Amino acid sequence: MRQLHRRALRTSAARGLSSTAAPLPEGLREIVSVPRTPSWSLKELHQEGAQLNAADSVLTEEKLRELAELCHLHVEDEKLPGLLKDVESIIQCTKTIQAMTLNENMDDVYAKSDFDAGVVAPLREDVVTEGDCAEKVLANAAEKSGYYFKVPKVLQD
Repeated sequence: MRQLHRRALRTSAARGLSSTAAPLPEGLREIVSVPRTPSWSLKELHQEGAQLNAADSVLTEEKLRELAELCHLHVEDEKLPGLLKDVESIIQCTKTIQAMTLNENMDDVYAKSDFDAGVVAPLREDVVTEGDCAEKVLANAAEKSGYYFKVPKVLQD
C-alpha cells in the first residue's frame, strides 16, 4: 500500500501535477512524504493477541468445536487448544485494529490521487457509429443459426 502511495506521489510530481488543484475535505491533510517504516505491524498485533489470559477469552473450546461442526470441519481433540489460541489471537488482533482511531494519523489511510488532481480519462463523443455488422461478427463462427452463435450444449437436463 505504501509503495502505491509513493509511486502515485512520484508519478504526479513527474507530470508536474499539483495536488492543490482541488481542496481537501475537512479533517484531511495532504501527504507530502510517506514514512519508510510502518506505524504498526500485524505481527505485533498478533503477538499481543497471543499473550491473553483466560479471562480475556471470547471463544471457548466448546464454541470453537460447535463452529467447526457448522463449517463441516473435523478438528482433532489434541489440535483444538492450539487452534483456539490462534483464532483467539486473530480475534484480538481484529479488535485492536477496530479500536484504533483513524483521526490520529490520517496520512496512513488516505493519499491524494491523480483523480483528485483533476487528471481523468477523457470521455469520447457520444456519436452513432456504423452498426448492422452481424454478418461480419458471425463470419468467424464455427456454427450459426440465423443471427445467433450456435454452441454445444454444456448442461444436461
